[in-house]
Amino acid sequence: MKAGRTCALLITVAAGTGLLLTCTGRERAARNEMLAVQPLIQQGDWSGLIAHLDDLIAEYPGTEAAATAAEMIAEARGRCNELAELKAREAMVTALQFFARDPWARVDLEDLVELGLKTDPDLTVTVVRGQQNDLEITARHVAGNRIMVIDHTGTVTSRAVIDDRPEG
Repeated sequence: MKAGRTCALLITVAAGTGLLLTCTGRERAARNEMLAVQPLIQQGDWSGLIAHLDDLIAEYPGTEAAATAAEMIAEARGRCNELAELKAREAMVTALQFFARDPWARVDLEDLVELGLKTDPDLTVTVVRGQQNDLEITARHVAGNRIMVIDHTGTVTSRAVIDDRPEG
């Protein structure tokens, strides 16, 4: 899903929670709490958004706002996974630049950063195997639920993360 479309969907859902006035006091309080997510979405603060929505679900279980929050969390995690995939692809392109200089060398994260790979505190990039014919790079967003893996052929796969540990 495109970033703009994801943000538009999340903002629309968040804005819509404040429009319905015919609800219980508990539901109204939950919807008012939902309005606080708009700045987080606009800033791209996916970790903050998910934390806020998790808190809302815990405080107002069983409400429509909690159900909406659960859907928004799934959308936000999907966006985080997309960001991780983009970062893995960016790292692969940077590795190809490295190998153009020396095809027999072994690349590591420091080499990629020196060649211009931008670091992000919310994204972890790891060079698992650094040989050109056996390259494997992983990327994960702290708020995502997938580890994106790109191999020397440019094929991207993903692994689920359970309780902050990779599955499998």
